[in-house]
Amino acid sequence: MIIHSMSRKTASFGELITYIDRGASSSRQKPYMYVWNLFGSDHAAMTVEFEENSRLVKRRRNGNRLYHEVVSLRVSNAIPLEQQYRMLHDLVGDYIRMRAPGCLVYGRLHTEHQFDPDNPHIHFHLVVSANEVGKSRRHWLSRKDFGQIQRSMEAYVLQRYPELDQPAIFTKPGVGKNRARGRIKHHARQYERRTGRKSRKRLVQEVVLEALEVAGSREQLDAALSQEGFALYHRRKHTGVRCLEDGRKYTFGTLEVEAAFAKRQEFWRNGPSADSDRSNPGSSDIKEFGNLTGSDTSLQGGSMRDRFRSNQNRDLSKDLQSKLEKQRWEELCAMRDRQKQRKKELEKEQDRFFDLER
Repeated sequence: MIIHSMSRKTASFGELITYIDRGASSSRQKPYMYVWNLFGSDHAAMTVEFEENSRLVKRRRNGNRLYHEVVSLRVSNAIPLEQQYRMLHDLVGDYIRMRAPGCLVYGRLHTEHQFDPDNPHIHFHLVVSANEVGKSRRHWLSRKDFGQIQRSMEAYVLQRYPELDQPAIFTKPGVGKNRARGRIKHHARQYERRTGRKSRKRLVQEVVLEALEVAGSREQLDAALSQEGFALYHRRKHTGVRCLEDGRKYTFGTLEVEAAFAKRQEFWRNGPSADSDRSNPGSSDIKEFGNLTGSDTSLQGGSMRDRFRSNQNRDLSKDLQSKLEKQRWEELCAMRDRQKQRKKELEKEQDRFFDLER
């Protein structure tokens, strides 16, 4: 069983409900619908309820307005599909009572991947309001609390529905310890598949690995990172790098370089071992670690900063950069105008809806 939650910063309830309904219609499983704390039964009425409830929340920068969540089950060959649909519908109800009992929730069953040869599964798409019904405070869960719900639901499924034969994912030993490593690999893979370029985190990872490879002391590491536009920082138990240009920070755990940094620190304390490479001691371990993480730590093809900047299109002239910034600003303004126009149209639809109700 997989439970995935994605937050949205805009109140795009109508758009998400349309997506959920369109996918459910194609799967021809219309009876399997989940509605929680909603009175409306059609698209327009539910959209109005979500938006009216969302207006109670005090707006702030980067505040979540809704959640798009997916609850998925791997298809089992031991029981009929119709029975698995009912089980998943019941499990969605159990999940919502644990995760957001006071929020507005709407969802539909999607079955377009139930015959997928690689990963056959069925899933519910859910739209969940960020605040409870009639309240102005956001219903917020920490990662720890949400992870506990994921583990509790998985343990419940494995115990109550053993015939579903679901794999242990969240309750598998050691899953939480490697959360950051799985996250960067997943996001990097998705970004590279979309754009054909390396992700920013992957590029920063290569910069750090190469700096560790050439550094014979902590001072040399600071100098190597500074030359490439980065600086080390420490925060409580975490160590990472900060980009001097834009201030963005990356912990070594997120970059998957904790093991390489620990080995280099051990070398700095104890000195080279008898079987290490005397010309560049410790570099073989870092090269091997870079190969395991999928990073190219060779120094061919220019300096680290050159390759980092070329991948991020930072070698543009100032004039071209200003033109691109102006273009981005115009696109943002146009998007904002479209959002305002859409809001006015929704308000008109709401007024017509209330007139019909009267």
